[in-house]
Amino acid sequence: MGAIDRFVARVGDWLAVVSGTLLVAMMTLTVVNIILRQVWQAFAGTVEIVGWSAALVAGFALIYSQNKKAHIAIDILTSRINRRVRAVIVGVMLLADTVLFGVAVSRIFNLSLDLRGRGGLPARLSETMQIPYWYVVTILAILIGLFAIKLLVDSLMSFQKAARKGGGSE
Repeated sequence: MGAIDRFVARVGDWLAVVSGTLLVAMMTLTVVNIILRQVWQAFAGTVEIVGWSAALVAGFALIYSQNKKAHIAIDILTSRINRRVRAVIVGVMLLADTVLFGVAVSRIFNLSLDLRGRGGLPARLSETMQIPYWYVVTILAILIGLFAIKLLVDSLMSFQKAARKGGGSE
């Protein structure tokens, strides 16, 4: 299980670099667009590109933030519970999260198929730039799917931690 977790951590680190790079590009585009609006003419479609980029920045950063536990955790109720019981509770919650994000992946992927143009229908195009954007939705579905896998690995590791000897409370 440790090897899988290390691999997922490396993937998460790589995806965080992609997320940061995309964030810098998104900010640069916004600043350049503001400057151009003052001196000449703004880029058409900047709002669309920045919106898609924002969704992808969040998607690319999901695994990294889970690896670093960079989320809000309220453990008032579980802080005084036995370590094993706490690990089981965390495992169950992560398993529930896995199911929730698995359902989200399914729904988002179906949305991307609809946007791509299922059954002979034409692909939906963005309003300003008139380009298909289903690929952004598909990438987001893949990233959330990878996040669901990370949650499953964390859940299994939590159950493994609960199964170890030496319970007691912390």
